[in-house]
Parts: sequence; structure tokens; C-alpha cells
Amino acid sequence: MALVVTFTVLTTTACTLNIAQLHLTPRDNETYNNPYLKQYLKFKKDQSIISIAIVPKTTTDYSSTEKQEMNLLGDYLKSTFSKLNNYQLFTNSDLGAISEEENINNLQSLGSSNSKNYTSGKVDFIITYDVVSTSYIAKEEYQFESNENNYTIYYGQADVSFSRWNHFTQSQKSNTLTGTSTTKSRNQNIELIDNAIENAVKQYVSEFAIDSALGVVLQTKGSGKVALIDIGSGKGIMKGMKVTFFYREKRDGQIIHMPFAYGNIIQVEKNTAWVEVADFKKAGVKINNFVKISPDQSETVITALNQLFGN
Repeated sequence: MALVVTFTVLTTTACTLNIAQLHLTPRDNETYNNPYLKQYLKFKKDQSIISIAIVPKTTTDYSSTEKQEMNLLGDYLKSTFSKLNNYQLFTNSDLGAISEEENINNLQSLGSSNSKNYTSGKVDFIITYDVVSTSYIAKEEYQFESNENNYTIYYGQADVSFSRWNHFTQSQKSNTLTGTSTTKSRNQNIELIDNAIENAVKQYVSEFAIDSALGVVLQTKGSGKVALIDIGSGKGIMKGMKVTFFYREKRDGQIIHMPFAYGNIIQVEKNTAWVEVADFKKAGVKINNFVKISPDQSETVITALNQLFGN
């Protein structure tokens, strides 16, 4: 099922908390005896650099315009990933534009034996991409609230498919995103399509970053009113995002996540972020608790990415 990107403008509550003025109390020195903390710290060290190969699906039967759109999509993917911390792009000029199946088969055997950044000498993730279709959306706009001054404006729209191979789990995840331009014009021009493709890429990369954004609480202040976590903008974390605090438990041989508290990102640095904890007295968030980004916030991500990348 295609995931349609909408562009409702979200407003987030301004940060009224002055974190610097919050006191450290005895409650803030309490720690959670996390049985999975050592495992997490080892995983974080091993995954300090995540290697990604970005390759196109076959463009053999594409028109010159379609090839141009594919090149643009590839450039946006590489550029956007490069702006996130801890990601290294795997490039190989010999790959070319081959089929998705060939991409996966070939790339599984590729890697850098001279670099410790690749997991077991292989790339961590292989992303293949394709521009499925592009179109223009026509809408009527009115001036001075008078129908006599109406005119047609256009937005660009692009359906883009992505397929992600995870070397660690040996699994593949595919989805299609519909990007809509935030810019508009009285004419149908290629810049609208370019912007639509760019917005689809922002959505995909932010979802990718969120999927891999697992963190832990480093400190709390104000008796647990705010919590400092060890993931920041370099992992795609942005102001206004929602987070979930959780315990890891083993049941019937499976590791499950048990949420117990929630919060909102209110301040972000490159490698850390501050979270305002909802109902903090009841939540009881402590040092060493796990935290992850809640998945249901595509609109927040789009808005924040525009700010992060200066658009």
C-alpha cells in the first residue's frame, strides 16, 4: 500500500521549560538496573558507522526525462543521508544501473575488507529506488475572495518506490511514498516535480533514521521532568518528535518492548536531545531507561527536516 505524504503544517508547543534552571534532585540520581544496557552499548559501538549502498533499479527502458528524474532521486538520497551523522555511503562505479535482484546479489558480496566500518566486510543496508510516476495537481486559487480573479495553480507529485535490504537481519522491506511539492506555480514546470521527489526522499530518509534510532537516558533533571537521551540530530532526531520510554523483556524466547512513559523532544544537539516527560511524576523515567522515537509522526518529520536542511 502506498504511503501518502501529506503536508499539513504542524505547530508544536514552544519550549517553556528552562532546562538550565531545573535542579538536580536525589530523584535524578536514581538509575534503572537495565539488564540489556551492556548489550546496547556494544551494539552502539559496533554500529558507530552504518554503511549504506544506494543503487537505482534498471532504467533501460526509461525516457530521457525519466532518467533525469531517477538521477535526481539518487542525488537527493545521497545528499540527505550525508547530512545525517554516522552514515557512510558505499559507492562503486562498476555497479551501474542493474536490476534490483542483481543489485542485492552483487552487493551482498561486496564491501571494504580494509575498513572496519562494514559489517563482516559487507554493507549494512542496500537501498534501491525507482520513480514510479510523476504528475501535476491543478487547484483553483482566488484573489480578494472574488471568483472573478481566480486562476489555476499547479503542484508537483511523485510516486517513488524504495526497497531496503538489511544485511544483519537478512530481510527486505519495500514501500512506496507519494511526495507532493511544497512549492507551487501557475505553470507546469519541472521544478515542481523536483521538489516533490525531494520531499518523498526526506520522508523516506527520516523514516529510515527513526527505525534505527534507539537510545538510552543519560540524565534527568527536575525530579524526572526532563530526560537527556544519547541520540540527537545526527540520528534524525528533531524538535517536536514524540518518544516512547520502554523496558526490554524476554517472553517465550522473544525480546519485547514494554512502553511505560512518553515525551516530546524539546531541545536537540548533534548527539543528544532533551525530552519533556509526560506526566513525569507517574512516569518515573530514570537513567539507563531505553527510549525510541514513536513512528506515527511523518508530518512532524517533514516539517523538521525542512528546517534542518534549510528549506
